[in-house]
Amino acid sequence: MRRKLRRGYIALALMMATVGLFLVTMVSPVLSTTTDFSIYNAGWNGTSNLAISAYESGSFAPTLATQASGTDMTIVHMNLQELDLKSTTDTLLILGPSKTFSASDGVVVRNFLTGGGIVVLADDFGTGNGLLEAIGASSRFSGSLLMDLSFDRRPEFSVCFNFIDDPLTADLSRILLNHPSSIAVNDPNTSVLAESSIASWLDSDGDSVRDVGEPRGPFPVMARENVGAGTIILLSDPSTLINGMVTRLDNGILAANIVSVACDSRTSVYFDESHRVYFDPVAVTTQVTDDLSFATKMHLIGVAAVLLFWVSTDIIDRAVTRFVGLLKRLPRAILHLLGRRAPETESPSGSSSEEMLREVSDKHPDWRLGLIRHTIAERERHSNHVKKAAVREQARAGSDGLSTLD
Repeated sequence: MRRKLRRGYIALALMMATVGLFLVTMVSPVLSTTTDFSIYNAGWNGTSNLAISAYESGSFAPTLATQASGTDMTIVHMNLQELDLKSTTDTLLILGPSKTFSASDGVVVRNFLTGGGIVVLADDFGTGNGLLEAIGASSRFSGSLLMDLSFDRRPEFSVCFNFIDDPLTADLSRILLNHPSSIAVNDPNTSVLAESSIASWLDSDGDSVRDVGEPRGPFPVMARENVGAGTIILLSDPSTLINGMVTRLDNGILAANIVSVACDSRTSVYFDESHRVYFDPVAVTTQVTDDLSFATKMHLIGVAAVLLFWVSTDIIDRAVTRFVGLLKRLPRAILHLLGRRAPETESPSGSSSEEMLREVSDKHPDWRLGLIRHTIAERERHSNHVKKAAVREQARAGSDGLSTLD
């Protein structure tokens, strides 16, 4: 019984270690938030898929830093002045900014563009115009809601199908916009890459009705403007790139084209997260991942199943006992085949415990081996106790005889 319990404890410890290893290898720390357009937001309104694509291209550059204060450590976003931007090798993506750009931000981005950098600015009603003014660009976001009779469900969900041949528009036929704005192009050298239909208008008064006097389309929704030796790419709807929209129409192709242009012949791609008002902080959490291969998982499950089978049944014990018995009989069988007789060995009781266990198990395969072992052990313990008692009795009788003679 003690042996059975000891074996159970060992199996339980091994199973717990297996499950612990399985869980540890599948849990990893992740950064998460629910803020719109954040690359750390894996929800429908985040842009984590776009960042993952840049990471898979090998060009993603982190923009997070840690700050220690006493025993506390917090995660902060590096501002544009802290980024190691190199004009000839890097790309900067700014998606849905909601914080005002400072004069210092304008200087950093302008110097970056002047030296040949690439900036992608996707905005609609945010603070993008402040940056465009600071860097000396001529284009502006109109700030008015673009509505179109070419729409999906409602005019606010415009369908854009007018594209100019460009790497950014390669393989596009239709993209779906979500409450977009438009781009006011004020320089003939600025290239308009995509525009709304002729049935579109700017809803200046916000009544969702096409009123007399409201500007009529088509309107630019994607453009490229040169600033110094660099290029700034403008998109008047950052929602086109969020996780919940990249699966609609050709939005996924557009996102892939933007990543391709951003990463092509570029070493690092930076996503600016410092110009975003966070509704909740970026938190470090844990998440179950799928890092283990299918074969490894099956091996771990198999080990746990074998251990459970070992604890709950005597089948493995019986197999081991039979195997040991075969090994013990093997020399006798070999001698028999050679025509020689093995020496007879017999325990004082006429047969060893293992032989007795094997014989009983063969005659009664339905009996539990643990109970048989316990019975045999008790029999041997009782026999030894009786023998020792007899020896003590004989010794006492001999001692009494000697006293009588004296």
